[in-house]
Amino acid sequence: NSSRAFVVISYEFERNSTPSTSLVPKKAAELPRSQIDDLVHVLNCTQPLCISHMTSVDVMLENLYVPSMLLDSSTTAKALQHYRMGDSGIFTTNLTLTLTFQQDMLWSVQMPCPATAGSFSSNMAGESLCHVFVNLASEMVVPIPSGSSSATSSGTNYWSVTGMYSFILFVIGSLLRSAFTGSSKRMIWEELQDTQMLESLCNGIYLSRLKGQLDREYMLYYLLVFTYRNPDLL
Repeated sequence: NSSRAFVVISYEFERNSTPSTSLVPKKAAELPRSQIDDLVHVLNCTQPLCISHMTSVDVMLENLYVPSMLLDSSTTAKALQHYRMGDSGIFTTNLTLTLTFQQDMLWSVQMPCPATAGSFSSNMAGESLCHVFVNLASEMVVPIPSGSSSATSSGTNYWSVTGMYSFILFVIGSLLRSAFTGSSKRMIWEELQDTQMLESLCNGIYLSRLKGQLDREYMLYYLLVFTYRNPDLL
């Protein structure tokens, strides 16, 4: 018949920074008629005798997977361009979906092995297959996994620098605030043109205390208080 089948690849990366996730744009691949027929035959047949002649079914998805991604400050991961041999472009590779028949039907996903990796299996085209991997590039500092020694030392250094910076700002701010707090209330005493009378009263109170003249000390003290309570006398 004229029915068509597509396989859609969608995945995301969880991050320890903002944003917390980066989505990869969905990609769809249309399956050829032969693979559709094999899948229909297997999925419609639940009896062991129906699939006894087959141990697995491979579904080849050509140029669907991008193994190099860029994570930036947006919520969408972008394909990373490769520059080699004078040519630039987005590198894509095939994916092989394998439906294996054991006690249950199991799906596995593999991709062609790079030149330096050992192969685990091969697909129907004879290519060596490996587990799916991805190369990630980031415009920001890569977050260090929590629990590692490097993460602990990095976090300690970060908080120590931040704490020292905050402490310095707090001390400087407190000194500046204390220097100007209440300055309007102290103006009538700090801006006096002649303080001779007030100094004489303080000296008289001190001498009266030394000589034991408590009555005179009492009178001079209340005269000093009366003077401070009446700004017009200052």
